[in-house]
Amino acid sequence: MKLFFRAVSVSLMMMLLLVISVRVVSAQEDVTIVIGWEQEPSILSPLSDMVFAAYLTNFYQRDIVSYYGDNAEIAPIMIEEIPTIDNGGVTETETGATQVTYKLRSGMVWSDGTPITTADCALGHRLLSDETTGNFQRGLYLEQVARFDVVDELTFIITYKGPFPDYLVDATPSCGLPAHKIAPLLDEGIALEDMPFMSPAGATEFVGYGPYIFEEWRVGEQVSFVRNPNWGKNSWEKVPAIDRVVARFIFDTTQIRNAFETGDIDLAFNWSVDQASAYRAIPNTFVWSKPGVLQDALWLNMLPIDPSPASQALADVNVRKAIIHALDRQKYINTLLDPDGTLGITIPAHLFHSNWVEDDIQPLAYDPNLALDLFADAGWTDTDGDGVLDDGNGNPFLIRAYTTTAQIRLDFLTLIQADLKEIGVTLQFFGLPGATVFFAPFEQRGIVPTGDFDIALFTLSFNPLSPNLGLYWLGCDYIRRPGGGNGYGFCNPEFDALVEPIATTVDPQARRALYHRATRLIHEAYFWHGLYPRNTFYAVNSAKFSPDSMTDMGVLAGNYFQRIEYWTPAGQS
Repeated sequence: MKLFFRAVSVSLMMMLLLVISVRVVSAQEDVTIVIGWEQEPSILSPLSDMVFAAYLTNFYQRDIVSYYGDNAEIAPIMIEEIPTIDNGGVTETETGATQVTYKLRSGMVWSDGTPITTADCALGHRLLSDETTGNFQRGLYLEQVARFDVVDELTFIITYKGPFPDYLVDATPSCGLPAHKIAPLLDEGIALEDMPFMSPAGATEFVGYGPYIFEEWRVGEQVSFVRNPNWGKNSWEKVPAIDRVVARFIFDTTQIRNAFETGDIDLAFNWSVDQASAYRAIPNTFVWSKPGVLQDALWLNMLPIDPSPASQALADVNVRKAIIHALDRQKYINTLLDPDGTLGITIPAHLFHSNWVEDDIQPLAYDPNLALDLFADAGWTDTDGDGVLDDGNGNPFLIRAYTTTAQIRLDFLTLIQADLKEIGVTLQFFGLPGATVFFAPFEQRGIVPTGDFDIALFTLSFNPLSPNLGLYWLGCDYIRRPGGGNGYGFCNPEFDALVEPIATTVDPQARRALYHRATRLIHEAYFWHGLYPRNTFYAVNSAKFSPDSMTDMGVLAGNYFQRIEYWTPAGQS
């Protein structure tokens, strides 16, 4: 009998050890990725205007569409397909207004298991169309949307006030917030920003539609997410290979790199290009970058106000081209940003995104001999052999460049100055405070708005999603006046005539043809010349995670992690 009990006891012990062992193995197999997070939001997006709040939504909240890849391709998320003219989703009313029909996917549920329906889209319309519902980012919704109509539980229609081709970019409906949680509180008079689950303290009660849900928010330390148990039940919902995501708050970029080097975090992003070499030197580190929506460039004054002969010569398009042909811009990039050539940073070809520019539009090539020929054709040669171009009347070709106090821009101008000196052009350059001097309003004699420069170096964003960029600011009527944005003197009546059709043409092919013409007119004026794109840089611990699964990032300020459910641990496909 004792032998029997002893055998049973041993068997039970072995079974218990086996269970414990299985549990330990399972725990060890759980995969957590820790991401360095520079800023901690005090309230959730869309109430917060902080981009780091928008980044967080990538984990727990999706909406009707998303934007992937370098070209920001628009992909359907909560809807069956992108509505277009061809598939009948976009039509024109009798008055010429744009009408868009959206069909939600069947089978979607919120993270608490509640079905997603057009009631949630109606909530989105309520929030977007009524300014009293809270501090909500609305874009052009109030200005452009005329009607919102529910057809059934999965179909709704948006009618705009006129022709509106940018229905997927601005004044776009939203279905990303749960009506069953939010609408009753709105009915009680509670503003969205005052709802408890919109703050860090109550975020674990937030109900979303995404691959993860809030696990914990430790203010000042980190916020963590775990897999959404109600995500992955439909074919389009990819179950994440990573079990847990942690955004660790580290408010200094150097400390982020130190945390990455010591293994406290697995992914660092949004750091500056000058840190690339330091990150790449860390063992088991994969570094990559993606183009963003900003690029630094040289703006040449087409309508110079300085009376000096050299400044006035900039009104000649060939003189503007000559200056750029003298600059080895790729050398500057390789010298200052990418010394080992592994980041693949190249000269931007146009002020606007390549989605809206024809392929044959390319940066002017480095050709100092051609530069000298163009200068000679314009009457500028070295008449006295002193190595400086002059107009034959004793006036040297001396021009002024202005930028902000950012060191990288001053470094670029130092290299530009040296190249121009090689062909006999003297460049003086100055770094000025951005807000108070360089970009100060016209009324305060700001350098850029008043056009008080020969060359200006600064960045301007573009929109990869739509060609309707408010092109009026490049129009003739906006040159150097209060509220105007055209300090460069670009004026072309043909361009001005294209602005309105581009903003209102709904047919995508016809619109693209109009925009191609507009971008070519800008290019052929040769007043804008790219220096370098403002890429977003990433570094990941490649011993723990597969870089190949991660590099298809977004390029907009808020969608970098919208494919995180496709990321995999190292060794997994």
